[in-house]
Amino acid sequence: MKAYKLQAAITLGVTAASALAALPAVLPLPIWEFPVALADYPARRMPIPSLFGWAFLVGIVVGAPLGLLVWKLPFPARWHPVRNVAALLLATGMATIPVVFVLIPNALGGVPMAIPGLATAVVVLYRVQRFRRIPLRYCLVAVAWGGTFAITAGHQLLSVLHVYLAYWLRRPDVSLAPDVVISAPLWEEAVKGLGVLAIFAHLRQRYDDPVHGFVLGAMVGAGFNFMETSRYAMYNFNAAMLQVWVRQWVSGITFGHVLFTGLTGAAIALAYRQRRAIARIAVAAGGFGLAVVAHFVWNWMSLNNRLPAAFEDAVSATLLGFPLNFLILSGPFLLLLTVTLVVAGRRERAELYAGLAAEVRAGQTAVTVGEATVLARPRLRLAHRLLCARALGWWAYRAVGNLHQLQLDLAHERFRLAREVDRVPPTSPSALRRDIRALRVWINTPMEAAP
Repeated sequence: MKAYKLQAAITLGVTAASALAALPAVLPLPIWEFPVALADYPARRMPIPSLFGWAFLVGIVVGAPLGLLVWKLPFPARWHPVRNVAALLLATGMATIPVVFVLIPNALGGVPMAIPGLATAVVVLYRVQRFRRIPLRYCLVAVAWGGTFAITAGHQLLSVLHVYLAYWLRRPDVSLAPDVVISAPLWEEAVKGLGVLAIFAHLRQRYDDPVHGFVLGAMVGAGFNFMETSRYAMYNFNAAMLQVWVRQWVSGITFGHVLFTGLTGAAIALAYRQRRAIARIAVAAGGFGLAVVAHFVWNWMSLNNRLPAAFEDAVSATLLGFPLNFLILSGPFLLLLTVTLVVAGRRERAELYAGLAAEVRAGQTAVTVGEATVLARPRLRLAHRLLCARALGWWAYRAVGNLHQLQLDLAHERFRLAREVDRVPPTSPSALRRDIRALRVWINTPMEAAP
């Protein structure tokens, strides 16, 4: 119940902050001029700040009843997560700016060009989880947060700061560069981090490892990066390929927003493992601070033309310069995160091995001695799934993977319950054993029926 309250508070808070930020931004553009400005938008490439604000406010008014309608529609149970996310995005208006200003105008341009990079990032990040894996549907929810809530709130705050900066300096044509360098890392990482916190708080009883926190954070960053790539590719059609290459392929898988928010996610997971409140705050704040610093360093160096690796040849600068610059500027943060994840992965393996050994000794038949040996090694698990797929068909590849995850969940609960007497597991070990036996029978039935 506490996790749901935290999710609701974060969602409403981000939406309310975006709405408050939109109000001062809409003042320079009367509502009756909104259709004209919107019609002129594709030719202007980048909308004025007031247009962002009006689109978001109109999106809330129109989307709230639509979101309620979608939430009330009788969808099948397996589609409930999709229905709930769609209803939330409509009701809060957070999907308005990405859809109106990125997806629709650029449906035949930067969006399809950036989709392969996003898909690659999701697959790579999902495979980082070598043992127990967060279900893909939750990973896609994290991607959706990054591409909607984080993008909308970030653009709203950038717009209102630009409006106030122009008013204070009495220069309507003031550059956005200082805002992007100084304040964008702070508010963008804050909104992305809030999304990680909301999702991780819901899953932490089942998936509490720093690797899981990193994956959720990186997925949020991947969604944010996808929308930003598509937007900037539209901003300059002549450099669309360059934008997609640099943002989606060079930095969109291991660097950039994926790395920044991944630092926050790993820190949030580590914070939940601390017993004292002050330690939790310190660890989470430290990870968030590292994300802001890493983001600031890249923005400062790139926007001020101070990148360490410079090439006079355009081809060399594109193919070699950008990867080298990301490696030099963000490499130390990536190394720190890699060490953290390696240590966390070894700890997770030791915990699962202890849980598997305890289950084998108990003689419950949910995990045999041979299965425990396979489950403790990712390569053996993959080989086992491929052998089953070869013998039974490719449907068995997924079924055996589900069986492995249930057995690893059982080992995780055995380990945690042995050390936390007051723990209330999300799924009891007896229920997990029952599901394991049923799935094992279902997998073996076609083999037994074969001639």
